[in-house]
Amino acid sequence: MVPTFGLDIIQKFTNNISGLKQLAVWDFEDILQCIIPVFEGLFPQKHKKHEKEILNTLFLLATWHAYAKLQLHMDHTLDLFEQLTRPLGEKI
Repeated sequence: MVPTFGLDIIQKFTNNISGLKQLAVWDFEDILQCIIPVFEGLFPQKHKKHEKEILNTLFLLATWHAYAKLQLHMDHTLDLFEQLTRPLGEKI
């Protein structure tokens, strides 16, 4: 039910993402870019804490991927990348 984006950017996925075999790198990237809205509201009310943790993790993965994909870093982007990869609870 996720619509396509543009003509060459993100194409329609198959009905069963978990059953896909031999994915290319861009397939994983496309899935990562589209997965957050798919997971929103997926869990029943009693599991909202788990949903929030999953959505936060997906956001961190997508953000980490965006920083890692940059071909040129500045001190500011390296600082942001470092903060993102720092273990939880570790002081800045």
